[in-house]
Amino acid sequence: MRVLLFHDRLDVWGGTQRVFLATLETLYQMGFKINLATLYKPIFRFLMPGKLNIEKLTYVLPHRVKGVPSHIRGLFPLYIVARTLFETTDLIMQTSGIDIPLGSFIPFIMTRNNPPRIIYVHSLKSSAVFQKGFSGKSLIEKVYNISYIDLYQPIFQRLHEQSILNSLIITSAYCWADRIKNLYPSTRPLVIHPPVEVDKFNPLAGVPRNEKIVLTISRIDPSKRLHRVILLSKVVSSDIKFIIAGLLTEQYVPYYRELNRLIKRLNVEDRVKILTNMGSKQLLDVMRKSSIFFFPTSNGFPIAKVEAMAAGLIPVVPDLCGVNEGAPREYVFNPKNLEEAARIIENNINAPVYKRVELSKYAERFSRQRFKAKLRLVISRVLDIKACNS
Repeated sequence: MRVLLFHDRLDVWGGTQRVFLATLETLYQMGFKINLATLYKPIFRFLMPGKLNIEKLTYVLPHRVKGVPSHIRGLFPLYIVARTLFETTDLIMQTSGIDIPLGSFIPFIMTRNNPPRIIYVHSLKSSAVFQKGFSGKSLIEKVYNISYIDLYQPIFQRLHEQSILNSLIITSAYCWADRIKNLYPSTRPLVIHPPVEVDKFNPLAGVPRNEKIVLTISRIDPSKRLHRVILLSKVVSSDIKFIIAGLLTEQYVPYYRELNRLIKRLNVEDRVKILTNMGSKQLLDVMRKSSIFFFPTSNGFPIAKVEAMAAGLIPVVPDLCGVNEGAPREYVFNPKNLEEAARIIENNINAPVYKRVELSKYAERFSRQRFKAKLRLVISRVLDIKACNS
């Protein structure tokens, strides 16, 4: 059996890439020969041809290039479509959602035997992408960005719709499944929560927390609204400290500097630290000391939230689709009310060990093994249905 497997970017590491990797391993264990397609050359050697049954690797550029106009980047997926045109395959899978161009172009993928298509949808953000964040500071920027919206929005919205209607949709949370059903009543999206290596974090659950530390694990990126962590530090008791730990790429160094300026302006240098590009051992050490996990904004389904729960941290999260799923309601706050988040933190900063162990056990339902078992079952059923209809 063969599969065409698509993921937009494998030159960075985050939640969507973890879904991709668990999917790749599942396909490998099922015996699929894999044709992998992505926009930029993967940074991981195990994603090269000859590894994990990867027979062919297709990418547009060897690495991300600065300054490529958005109008041009939007056409990158056409190269992927052309390179995979009329491939013989038994299955098409896309693991980076439909909000990015590569996902939207899935309907263009033509094969000789019209195989079933499966798309993993992390969240629904496409309309927001076109409506927000493109205003620009100068007149030239505004004209440039508006022209991009006018050119691509009708195209992507139509492709977005066709991708959903002509594929089996798997999504990361029940609220996203409900939204997809409301938008496209003919669909029947399935929910498979993202894979979490809970076994890696479980041993930390019973460790006593002697320090009052609130931890946020997130990529350093303006969309993550990490400034809210810094603002929160001014609302809680002065003996509570905050750590932001996450991946920092060159693209977002200006935002990183902006966050540090805010820390200085609010005079909280002794209480808020930003730790970047930490190794797994360093991150585990920080989690071992931390008492609370705080997530400031929306996301598809933050894997870091479940990792923190598995490690015994109390998850204080906003009442937003995907982010709130799996977190006990007593720890969920109104996203417009940081004072409420502060109260929850102060009430639970000294939570007893038994509560932390309970959270850790609850997190096991999001394990990587469970993700792969559910995905394997779905793929098998899809192929069985295809065989029966042939």
